[in-house]
Amino acid sequence: MSFIKLNFYRAIKITLGVVLSIVIARLLNLQYDLSAGTIAILSMLDTKRHSPTIAFKRIYTALIALSLSSILFTLLNFSLISFGIFLLLYVSIVFYLNATVGLVVNTVLVTHLFTLSKITPTALINEILLMLIGILIALIFNLHMPNIEEDIRALQLKLENELRSLLREMGANLKNICEINSNPISLDDIKEILKLGKQKSYQHLNSYYFKENNYFVEYFEMRKNQYYTLVYMQKRLQPEFISSYESELLSKFTYKLADEFHECNNGEDLLLELSLLKEVLKDSPLPTSREEFEGRSSLYEYLNDIEEFINIKKSFIELYGDIQYCTITY
Repeated sequence: MSFIKLNFYRAIKITLGVVLSIVIARLLNLQYDLSAGTIAILSMLDTKRHSPTIAFKRIYTALIALSLSSILFTLLNFSLISFGIFLLLYVSIVFYLNATVGLVVNTVLVTHLFTLSKITPTALINEILLMLIGILIALIFNLHMPNIEEDIRALQLKLENELRSLLREMGANLKNICEINSNPISLDDIKEILKLGKQKSYQHLNSYYFKENNYFVEYFEMRKNQYYTLVYMQKRLQPEFISSYESELLSKFTYKLADEFHECNNGEDLLLELSLLKEVLKDSPLPTSREEFEGRSSLYEYLNDIEEFINIKKSFIELYGDIQYCTITY
């Protein structure tokens, strides 16, 4: 779902929820019926995942607000002093309870009592019903959230293609060649995909009341860590200080890493092959100049970065391999 369509969907849902809340309040002949719509707006802006918890906080802090204000207004009359004392005590309480989500709405409910200048069971029930109507309508409307999983999967595909192309570009650079029809991969573009993917992943996670599914959040976090490792790997590339034999070995392995770069690869075979590659390079002739020594040093740093790159994915698969999707095709 596009950004514009998503916002339009939200606008329609909020509008319908607000209007319905006000209509119900009017059918019940409640005073200050517009407040039910205001409460619905605030509650519908909460993420679906957190809305039940926030709704509970708003309700119990509403009961505290109405009880406290009733006592103070009865004892000290309806004056700015009594209202100020109420605010001082109530604000302190909600901060202590970590329930500030109910502060504004419940203060508005108390101002209704203050405006009436009387405390009656009917007035208190009126305020409680306004709160319940707004919250219940919001919870019902929040049951339906747009499914953005396809958008996330598309971002995964795009991200993996970009990272794969970057690895191939690095493999080509190791042999100091330029692939035909290849455009330099923009690290900024990859960073933007990661940012958008993380944003949509949290949006997807918060679209459920009770279901736990942080796979996509952790997936993009894993790819972000791999991305930063790739940035370091690029800095290690010094083909002019590495022998053609060494650069050929590194290039082949980097290409292999690109070819096997996908969501479901646990990296175990790559790590095994990497350890064998390290053994081969250990038997290489010792460097005979400072330049060769620096090149060899960069070589091993590059290999260590590759190992870290693969281990990041391996750790991810160990944690989330049982719920992996493995449906991306290339």
